[in-house]
Amino acid sequence: MQLQRPLTMENVRMRRRFEYGYRMGLMLALLTVTAPAFTLEEIADAGKIIELPRIANSLLIGYRQRAAVRSTIPTGQWQKDAWSTSIQAEGQCTQWLYLAPPQMNSLEVMRHYQEALAELGYQSIFQCIDFKKCGKEVAAFYTDAAQAKQFTDSYLLKSVYSEGSVKEPRIQVVQRHDLKGQSYIFVFTAYQDNYADSQAGERVAVFIEELRVLENETPSPPEPAAPLPVLSADALLHEITANGRAVIYGIQFDENQASIRAESAKQLEQIARLFNAQPQLSVYLVGHTDNNGEFNRNLLLSQQRAEAVMQLLIRQYGIDGARLSARGVGELAPLTTNANVDGRARNRRLEIVVQ
Repeated sequence: MQLQRPLTMENVRMRRRFEYGYRMGLMLALLTVTAPAFTLEEIADAGKIIELPRIANSLLIGYRQRAAVRSTIPTGQWQKDAWSTSIQAEGQCTQWLYLAPPQMNSLEVMRHYQEALAELGYQSIFQCIDFKKCGKEVAAFYTDAAQAKQFTDSYLLKSVYSEGSVKEPRIQVVQRHDLKGQSYIFVFTAYQDNYADSQAGERVAVFIEELRVLENETPSPPEPAAPLPVLSADALLHEITANGRAVIYGIQFDENQASIRAESAKQLEQIARLFNAQPQLSVYLVGHTDNNGEFNRNLLLSQQRAEAVMQLLIRQYGIDGARLSARGVGELAPLTTNANVDGRARNRRLEIVVQ
């Protein structure tokens, strides 16, 4: 005779948990067998930026065009929940979202667009790389739906640049005036994961926005840089006596070049007067840049600018070259933030440092 185990409440609960787990496991197995695999698909007939070639084997997953909207184009780094400086204008706004081929990195992708935009006559008005220069939470410009940049057609599109997955962010903003009017293009590239679907993750995603300004709309410009002074010979002497250096803004260069502009003559004359009045003075001429552009390029540019000033002082003003030494430190010693126009203008400077 087989004895039956007493039926207790604990036994009843255990049996129910077992039956529930069995049913859920069976349902999950059936869904796994029958659910179709998701496949990323190219958006058909989505249009494109005129003449701007796309990267071979890239995949267009998001596209929209609006005839007249007010949009924000960044000209400074992301801070908290907004761009530190920006251009706001109304016009026809078109946005694209691409997935680059898995083997390409963020730098390769951005260089493709920069070269293509330069060939089409666009001029750079802002660029940055990495979180330090673009902003710690820069991907929020897309992931925060309140910014009106995010594609919300599907969970997959919402999940581009998934939180915590973004690496190597890069931004390029350009503008162009042509017969059709004024246009701005904002390009953001970054390696990212997509928590909605692995096929859209672990590769670089590219967000592009083109804003064509309406004829009767004048875009609000970025805040102007504060006027920068020309220091007299006496003021220069006071600075180097008190601080061992003098910060100079009166020497101006062509954009991204080492060519000295004609309006720099007043400041150069004051520097020459300083040397003539102080025959024992020997200095380093130290070039500084803001953080726009590639680091190595900025380092070279700052050196070239310092050398250009040194050669001009020698040739045109007769200063003994043995008293001068040119150095460039690029963006390594900012005086203030590079997050706005005024800050970047203050960081682009020449310093006279006593040897």
